[in-house]
Amino acid sequence: MALSAAFNGFTPVRKRGQSYNTMGTSKYQVANTYGDNIYRGDLVKVSAGYIQPVSVTADRPIGVFQGCEYVDPVSKQPKWSNYWPSGTSSADSTVVAHIMDDPAAIYQIQCNATVSIADVESANYFVDISAGSTYTGQSAWSVQVTSRTSLSNPIRIVGLYEVPSNAWGDANPRVLARISNHLDLAVSITN
Repeated sequence: MALSAAFNGFTPVRKRGQSYNTMGTSKYQVANTYGDNIYRGDLVKVSAGYIQPVSVTADRPIGVFQGCEYVDPVSKQPKWSNYWPSGTSSADSTVVAHIMDDPAAIYQIQCNATVSIADVESANYFVDISAGSTYTGQSAWSVQVTSRTSLSNPIRIVGLYEVPSNAWGDANPRVLARISNHLDLAVSITN
């Protein structure tokens, strides 16, 4: 029985190669009052020094959003959130985003259509951008299979996520993927 479509963005699972996998994050900033939600598991870029979700295939991702912290504008208390709520104003004007930014990170993500073993390390993909859950803070992004190309789309499938009822050729398989055009691996910071 194939997996049902339950898209939840990028979940870090391991590191490429033989190095230690700490699943650590780095701190970046979200612009105070930034006007879009950013969910745990969304692929993000740096724009004018601030974190934003990728929006076009030419964007160079820095990593995957894992949550943020800010000062609640009403209670004036520090707050941790799995997602950045659109338009929020941190009481101290500082929003810290935690980003899984290791270019060697491997993520589990679900595809929005069928892929096969022939797709392993042979094409790049973009993401299907969908609104996440403001209740759980979890992303609803998936691999956009129709975006398969040899060009510089940000995602490359590296294997099948090994869980029961998940197989190549299924309608919505979960795969292992990496960021193929990670900003840290680019020769130039421009696209």
